[in-house]
Amino acid sequence: MAATSYASPQNARGPSTEQDQIGAAKFVRAINRLSLAQKSLQGAAVRVLIADDQRTVGGTLAALVTRCGHEVVQVVGSGFEAIQAYTRYHPDVVLMDYSMPRLNGATACRNIVAKDPKARIILVSGIALTDAITESGAIAVLSKPVSLEKLYAALYDLGSASAQPDGASNE
Repeated sequence: MAATSYASPQNARGPSTEQDQIGAAKFVRAINRLSLAQKSLQGAAVRVLIADDQRTVGGTLAALVTRCGHEVVQVVGSGFEAIQAYTRYHPDVVLMDYSMPRLNGATACRNIVAKDPKARIILVSGIALTDAITESGAIAVLSKPVSLEKLYAALYDLGSASAQPDGASNE
């Protein structure tokens, strides 16, 4: 299965004019409202495990996941710890950094998917896509830095897919 990429255009910049800043603020407020509506419709938040060796990045991802209306079950710092935490918590989604000590994200992803083929793992990477990333078994790839909009889109896509009966597809 090919991973979906939520990469931003290379030359993308933040809002440049006051009009753009107002539009961006309205967009974030709309996302917050949609997130709350989605959570109430589905009855439960998506349970997310985060694996990133940089504490600040892991904390930022956790804050973004929470802003999207979902639950963070744990933040860990290596691929090895991610495998252990996945076994312990069985989260709905794993957000996993590609470059980590002890075991990189792609290897940890392959290990988790080998044990649980229904595992939904999103690799988060600051490097260009490689064969190791695309062939890891991850269902999507988010490029760093991860924005609220990209994370929301990825989690919303997963929520939509999980709400469908087994065997149904979004395509």
